Amino acid sequence: MSAWYKTWFNSENYLDLYKHRGDEDAENLISLIWKNVDCNKIKSVLDIACGAGRHSIKIAGKGLKVTAFDISLNLLKIAKTTADELSLDVDFFCGDIKKPCIKTSFDLVTNLFTSFGYFEKDEENFALFADVYKYLGKDGCFCFDYFNIDYLKRNLVPFSCSEENGKKITQKREFSANRVIKDIIIADGEQNEYFQESVALYSKEEIETELKKNEFRIENIYGDYFGSVFNQTESPRLIIFARK
Repeated sequence: MSAWYKTWFNSENYLDLYKHRGDEDAENLISLIWKNVDCNKIKSVLDIACGAGRHSIKIAGKGLKVTAFDISLNLLKIAKTTADELSLDVDFFCGDIKKPCIKTSFDLVTNLFTSFGYFEKDEENFALFADVYKYLGKDGCFCFDYFNIDYLKRNLVPFSCSEENGKKITQKREFSANRVIKDIIIADGEQNEYFQESVALYSKEEIETELKKNEFRIENIYGDYFGSVFNQTESPRLIIFARK
Protein backbone atom coordinates (compact mmCIF):
# COMPACT_ATOMS: atom_id res chain seq x y z
CA MET A 1 0.00 0.00 0.00
CA SER A 2 1.46 3.35 -1.02
CA ALA A 3 1.99 6.16 1.48
CA TRP A 4 -1.13 8.00 0.26
CA TYR A 5 -0.93 10.55 3.07
CA LYS A 6 2.37 11.99 1.82
CA THR A 7 0.80 12.94 -1.51
CA TRP A 8 -2.68 13.91 -0.36
CA PHE A 9 -1.72 16.03 2.65
CA ASN A 10 0.76 17.98 0.53
CA SER A 11 -1.88 18.73 -2.08
CA GLU A 12 -3.27 22.25 -2.22
CA ASN A 13 -6.70 20.63 -2.63
CA TYR A 14 -6.70 18.99 0.80
CA LEU A 15 -7.99 21.99 2.75
CA ASP A 16 -10.66 22.64 0.12
CA LEU A 17 -12.11 19.21 0.80
CA TYR A 18 -12.15 19.71 4.57
CA LYS A 19 -12.99 23.40 4.76
CA HIS A 20 -16.16 22.47 6.71
CA ARG A 21 -13.85 21.35 9.52
CA GLY A 22 -13.09 24.85 10.68
CA ASP A 23 -12.64 26.98 13.75
CA GLU A 24 -15.91 25.98 15.41
CA ASP A 25 -14.97 22.29 15.53
CA ALA A 26 -11.55 23.18 16.87
CA GLU A 27 -12.96 25.54 19.51
CA ASN A 28 -15.37 22.87 20.73
CA LEU A 29 -12.66 20.23 20.98
CA ILE A 30 -10.22 22.54 22.76
CA SER A 31 -12.97 23.46 25.24
CA LEU A 32 -13.56 19.75 25.86
CA ILE A 33 -9.85 19.18 26.41
CA TRP A 34 -9.72 22.02 28.91
CA LYS A 35 -12.58 20.49 30.88
CA ASN A 36 -10.58 17.28 31.23
CA VAL A 37 -7.21 18.60 32.33
CA ASP A 38 -5.95 20.69 35.22
CA CYS A 39 -5.20 23.92 33.36
CA ASN A 40 -2.85 25.09 36.10
CA LYS A 41 -0.63 22.05 35.55
CA ILE A 42 -0.49 22.19 31.74
CA LYS A 43 2.53 24.19 30.60
CA SER A 44 3.72 22.32 27.51
CA VAL A 45 1.74 20.61 24.74
CA LEU A 46 2.68 18.35 21.83
CA ASP A 47 0.24 18.16 18.90
CA ILE A 48 0.99 15.07 16.78
CA ALA A 49 0.05 15.32 13.09
CA CYS A 50 -1.06 18.93 13.51
CA GLY A 51 -2.00 19.62 9.88
CA ALA A 52 -2.62 23.31 9.26
CA GLY A 53 -2.46 24.00 12.99
CA ARG A 54 -6.16 24.48 13.79
CA HIS A 55 -5.79 23.06 17.29
CA SER A 56 -2.14 23.93 17.98
CA ILE A 57 -2.76 27.62 17.38
CA LYS A 58 -5.85 27.76 19.60
CA ILE A 59 -3.94 26.03 22.41
CA ALA A 60 -1.03 28.45 21.99
CA GLY A 61 -3.55 31.27 22.27
CA LYS A 62 -4.06 30.21 25.88
CA GLY A 63 -0.47 31.13 26.63
CA LEU A 64 0.99 27.62 26.56
CA LYS A 65 4.22 26.40 25.03
CA VAL A 66 3.15 24.34 22.01
CA THR A 67 5.22 22.01 19.85
CA ALA A 68 3.53 20.57 16.77
CA PHE A 69 4.63 18.47 13.84
CA ASP A 70 3.23 17.12 10.60
CA ILE A 71 4.52 15.31 7.53
CA SER A 72 3.07 17.92 5.15
CA LEU A 73 5.28 20.90 4.36
CA ASN A 74 2.34 22.57 2.65
CA LEU A 75 0.10 22.38 5.73
CA LEU A 76 2.95 23.45 8.01
CA LYS A 77 3.56 26.52 5.88
CA ILE A 78 -0.09 27.51 6.35
CA ALA A 79 0.12 26.80 10.08
CA LYS A 80 3.23 28.95 10.52
CA THR A 81 1.71 31.82 8.52
CA THR A 82 -1.45 31.76 10.64
CA ALA A 83 0.51 31.66 13.90
CA ASP A 84 2.68 34.58 12.76
CA GLU A 85 -0.37 36.63 11.82
CA LEU A 86 -1.72 36.09 15.34
CA SER A 87 1.70 36.77 16.93
CA LEU A 88 1.72 33.31 18.49
CA ASP A 89 4.90 31.36 19.08
CA VAL A 90 4.34 27.73 18.07
CA ASP A 91 7.26 25.38 17.43
CA PHE A 92 6.11 23.79 14.16
CA PHE A 93 8.38 21.28 12.46
CA CYS A 94 8.18 18.65 9.74
CA GLY A 95 8.22 15.15 11.19
CA ASP A 96 7.08 11.61 10.54
CA ILE A 97 4.74 10.13 13.15
CA LYS A 98 6.95 7.01 13.13
CA LYS A 99 10.14 8.90 13.99
CA PRO A 100 9.53 12.52 14.97
CA CYS A 101 12.72 12.90 17.08
CA ILE A 102 11.02 14.18 20.24
CA LYS A 103 13.63 14.76 22.94
CA THR A 104 11.64 16.45 25.68
CA SER A 105 8.53 15.67 27.73
CA PHE A 106 5.10 17.31 27.72
CA ASP A 107 2.18 17.77 30.07
CA LEU A 108 -0.38 17.15 27.32
CA VAL A 109 -0.13 15.26 24.03
CA THR A 110 -2.88 15.40 21.40
CA ASN A 111 -3.61 13.31 18.31
CA LEU A 112 -6.74 14.76 16.74
CA PHE A 113 -9.10 14.53 13.75
CA THR A 114 -8.37 10.84 12.98
CA SER A 115 -4.65 11.38 12.44
CA PHE A 116 -4.20 7.68 13.13
CA GLY A 117 -4.54 4.33 11.38
CA TYR A 118 -2.78 5.31 8.17
CA PHE A 119 -0.30 2.45 8.13
CA GLU A 120 -0.85 -1.05 6.79
CA LYS A 121 0.17 -3.02 9.88
CA ASP A 122 -1.58 -2.81 13.25
CA GLU A 123 1.71 -2.76 15.13
CA GLU A 124 2.82 0.28 13.11
CA ASN A 125 -0.36 2.16 14.00
CA PHE A 126 -0.41 1.24 17.68
CA ALA A 127 3.27 2.07 18.10
CA LEU A 128 2.01 5.63 18.49
CA PHE A 129 0.63 4.85 21.95
CA ALA A 130 4.00 3.64 23.22
CA ASP A 131 5.64 6.75 21.79
CA VAL A 132 3.09 9.08 23.37
CA TYR A 133 3.65 7.43 26.75
CA LYS A 134 7.36 8.25 26.43
CA TYR A 135 6.65 11.85 25.40
CA LEU A 136 4.50 12.53 28.46
CA GLY A 137 5.83 13.71 31.77
CA LYS A 138 4.59 12.34 35.08
CA ASP A 139 0.76 12.34 35.23
CA GLY A 140 0.67 13.70 31.68
CA CYS A 141 -2.56 13.51 29.68
CA PHE A 142 -3.16 12.09 26.20
CA CYS A 143 -6.17 13.24 24.14
CA PHE A 144 -6.96 10.87 21.27
CA ASP A 145 -9.65 11.78 18.72
CA TYR A 146 -10.68 9.11 16.20
CA PHE A 147 -13.87 8.18 14.37
CA ASN A 148 -16.35 5.72 15.88
CA ILE A 149 -16.33 2.80 13.45
CA ASP A 150 -19.81 1.56 14.42
CA TYR A 151 -21.30 4.94 13.56
CA LEU A 152 -19.20 5.14 10.40
CA LYS A 153 -20.39 1.74 9.17
CA ARG A 154 -24.02 2.82 9.57
CA ASN A 155 -23.61 6.24 8.01
CA LEU A 156 -20.99 5.96 5.28
CA VAL A 157 -21.97 7.93 2.17
CA PRO A 158 -20.75 5.83 -0.80
CA PHE A 159 -20.64 8.70 -3.27
CA SER A 160 -20.68 12.48 -3.19
CA CYS A 161 -19.93 15.31 -5.57
CA SER A 162 -19.26 18.97 -4.79
CA GLU A 163 -17.62 22.06 -6.23
CA GLU A 164 -14.93 24.11 -4.50
CA ASN A 165 -13.06 27.04 -6.03
CA GLY A 166 -14.30 26.11 -9.49
CA LYS A 167 -13.14 22.51 -9.15
CA LYS A 168 -15.44 19.49 -9.23
CA ILE A 169 -14.65 17.08 -6.38
CA THR A 170 -15.93 13.51 -6.58
CA GLN A 171 -15.57 11.17 -3.60
CA LYS A 172 -16.19 7.43 -3.59
CA ARG A 173 -16.13 5.61 -0.25
CA GLU A 174 -16.11 1.94 0.67
CA PHE A 175 -15.00 -0.55 3.29
CA SER A 176 -12.30 -3.00 2.28
CA ALA A 177 -10.01 -5.31 4.27
CA ASN A 178 -10.93 -3.65 7.59
CA ARG A 179 -10.19 -0.19 6.27
CA VAL A 180 -12.30 2.70 5.05
CA ILE A 181 -11.16 3.79 1.61
CA LYS A 182 -11.95 7.13 0.01
CA ASP A 183 -11.07 7.71 -3.65
CA ILE A 184 -10.97 11.39 -4.55
CA ILE A 185 -11.11 12.83 -8.05
CA ILE A 186 -10.57 16.56 -8.48
CA ALA A 187 -11.45 17.92 -11.91
CA ASP A 188 -10.11 21.34 -12.84
CA GLY A 189 -11.19 22.00 -16.41
CA GLU A 190 -9.85 19.16 -18.52
CA GLN A 191 -7.27 18.09 -15.94
CA ASN A 192 -8.04 15.46 -13.29
CA GLU A 193 -6.09 14.71 -10.13
CA TYR A 194 -6.51 11.47 -8.20
CA PHE A 195 -5.97 10.98 -4.47
CA GLN A 196 -6.87 8.38 -1.88
CA GLU A 197 -7.39 8.08 1.85
CA SER A 198 -7.08 4.68 3.53
CA VAL A 199 -7.61 4.42 7.28
CA ALA A 200 -7.62 1.30 9.44
CA LEU A 201 -10.78 0.51 11.40
CA TYR A 202 -10.38 -0.12 15.12
CA SER A 203 -13.16 -0.58 17.64
CA LYS A 204 -13.42 1.28 20.92
CA GLU A 205 -12.48 -1.94 22.69
CA GLU A 206 -9.35 -2.42 20.57
CA ILE A 207 -8.22 1.15 21.21
CA GLU A 208 -8.81 0.81 24.94
CA THR A 209 -6.92 -2.49 25.06
CA GLU A 210 -3.89 -1.04 23.30
CA LEU A 211 -3.84 2.03 25.54
CA LYS A 212 -3.94 -0.16 28.63
CA LYS A 213 -1.16 -2.36 27.22
CA ASN A 214 0.96 0.75 27.23
CA GLU A 215 0.07 1.47 30.87
CA PHE A 216 -2.34 4.33 30.23
CA ARG A 217 -5.21 4.92 32.65
CA ILE A 218 -8.36 5.80 30.74
CA GLU A 219 -10.18 8.64 32.46
CA ASN A 220 -12.99 9.75 30.14
CA ILE A 221 -14.51 8.80 26.80
CA TYR A 222 -16.76 11.08 24.74
CA GLY A 223 -18.74 10.70 21.54
CA ASP A 224 -18.49 14.17 20.02
CA TYR A 225 -16.76 17.54 20.36
CA PHE A 226 -19.49 18.80 22.69
CA GLY A 227 -18.62 16.23 25.34
CA SER A 228 -21.62 13.93 24.91
CA VAL A 229 -21.43 10.53 26.56
CA PHE A 230 -20.09 7.94 24.12
CA ASN A 231 -22.78 5.80 22.50
CA GLN A 232 -21.66 2.78 20.48
CA THR A 233 -24.09 3.33 17.61
CA GLU A 234 -24.93 7.04 17.74
CA SER A 235 -21.65 8.82 18.48
CA PRO A 236 -19.70 10.08 15.45
CA ARG A 237 -16.39 10.37 17.32
CA LEU A 238 -14.34 8.36 19.80
CA ILE A 239 -12.53 10.86 22.02
CA ILE A 240 -10.43 9.35 24.79
CA PHE A 241 -8.59 11.05 27.62
CA ALA A 242 -5.90 8.81 29.08
CA ARG A 243 -3.39 9.49 31.83
CA LYS A 244 0.20 8.31 32.19
